[in-house]
Amino acid sequence: MSTEATSSDASVFSNMHSVDSTRDNTRDNTRDNTPMNEGDTQGKRMTKSTMALIEESMKYDMRSEYFLPMTFLRERRKPARVESDEEDKLAEVKSKRRVSKKDQVKADIHSTKIKKTGRPSNVKAGAKNTSKVTKQRSTKSQVSGKKRARSISDGKVSSIDASRSLKASKKKHSSHADSLFLSNIEENVNPRPSFFNTTLIANPSSFTNKLTSSKMFVDDEEVTSLKGMKYILFPGVEEEYLICSKVQKFGYNPLPEIGQSIESAVLLYFPNTYKTKGQELVRSLNDAFERSDDQSFEKIVLKYNDLISTIPRDLIVKNLSSNPDVPVSFVHFLLHTCYTRAIYPHARKLKKYTSFSNFVYGELMPDFLTIVFKKCGLNSNSIFMDLGSGVGNCVIQASLEFGCKLSFGCEIMDSASDMAELQLKELKSRCDLWGINLPPIDFSLRKSFVDNERVRELIPQCDVILINNFIFDAPLNKEVEKVVQGLKAGSKIISLKSIRPPGYSINYDDMDNIFNRLHVESFKLPENSVSWTYRSVGDYYISTVLDAIDESIFCPPILGRIRKKESIKYTR
Repeated sequence: MSTEATSSDASVFSNMHSVDSTRDNTRDNTRDNTPMNEGDTQGKRMTKSTMALIEESMKYDMRSEYFLPMTFLRERRKPARVESDEEDKLAEVKSKRRVSKKDQVKADIHSTKIKKTGRPSNVKAGAKNTSKVTKQRSTKSQVSGKKRARSISDGKVSSIDASRSLKASKKKHSSHADSLFLSNIEENVNPRPSFFNTTLIANPSSFTNKLTSSKMFVDDEEVTSLKGMKYILFPGVEEEYLICSKVQKFGYNPLPEIGQSIESAVLLYFPNTYKTKGQELVRSLNDAFERSDDQSFEKIVLKYNDLISTIPRDLIVKNLSSNPDVPVSFVHFLLHTCYTRAIYPHARKLKKYTSFSNFVYGELMPDFLTIVFKKCGLNSNSIFMDLGSGVGNCVIQASLEFGCKLSFGCEIMDSASDMAELQLKELKSRCDLWGINLPPIDFSLRKSFVDNERVRELIPQCDVILINNFIFDAPLNKEVEKVVQGLKAGSKIISLKSIRPPGYSINYDDMDNIFNRLHVESFKLPENSVSWTYRSVGDYYISTVLDAIDESIFCPPILGRIRKKESIKYTR
């Protein structure tokens, strides 16, 4: 639903914008003195609303925030906001107006000034000032670090609040002081005893799968410059990268991926006796990354290769047998790596569809899926189903992150089905490489979910079903209604449009219709939840199948048949 942006496109549009804005300014200055000719058409004059739309579209660039989008479409960032002293003063004045003089005097007695230092204690190493208009190469963890850095600014803060914030910052700093490439390592995957495959890990020669190389992102003349990075469980396996700061094909930058891989190994796989050395390497790696020092970065990767060769394997197995907490960001990193190898090189094939049809392709982002799956209570005993699974992102995330008993997806498009197979193959290889148990995943590819025998078989057992019906037409929505009739009580339906039509009223001739037993809840869709826009596009819905009829369908406001009677007010 969105097109791929390039730097050349951005420059063309920016030049067009500057020329048009100059023309507009000239016309605005002469508008009062020069009468408009009657022969001028509306097409010659750029309206203010059109200019506002063009200016709004120029605020977004797919490659200015992250080293590679989480999806081939684009991950938009918020418009850059330059924080000035005048804005801070204005905000301070507004806050003072809201506080009474009596309360302000009490606050001033206990207030103290906090001096602004070069780097706040809770800011990660290497975090830069966001006001600088430079090419950003930071990962998500560094972006979150910048947001935390803004929270401590110059001004008067009460001593109580200052002490509380200091304690909180120390606690947060100590808990993820070494989280430089990964983000939000405090949020863990739901614990399950079988996350790591200890049988596979115990045998150093058990990995025989083939990985998709990153050579696809490198020009032919640069292949000889590739350097290998070893993996902690299988030191004999090396993945080759071109260690270079410049962006490669498809906007790919290998340095953050290398950093996330090394930090994940240190965080999860290193025994406690080796963690200090590993954390020092990660900090040095982050410093080299921030300085764009490719030579230092390469040397640190070689040091990491030497270090993991000295770690006894029995200590690694013992550490993983204790079932350590697994951050969600590690799972997302693994999913992203598979996505870049299997999907991104073939992404243009997914854009071959008729606009505003049932075959329009769009994706739900991993962070949003984590939130909504938790709301639905997805766990290792659940069966998950995705009707219209695309390249399989939602299916494999439900399996890897939540350990579903079965994750099933159905997709009709040929190109998306091909990529789903590639991505599943890559995921299985990389799960073995990291010693992870991958629960069962099943697809019904190149087939519609309408009159699908496998779908009909799994519907009565399904616990959570995802239907991205954002642009479904009426006939297809009618087919969806038929498909979900067999869901059991307690099942959850996730959708971007309400499965039950607004204003639905009970049909007494069809009392068994599942729409009569749906309890529909709407939630605000967070920003950056879908691939076609960064903004929130409304609400998403979670519908729960009840044992009895949902009483809300008897409510007159929902039926829409009784108008609100407003009392008449008489005024003089």
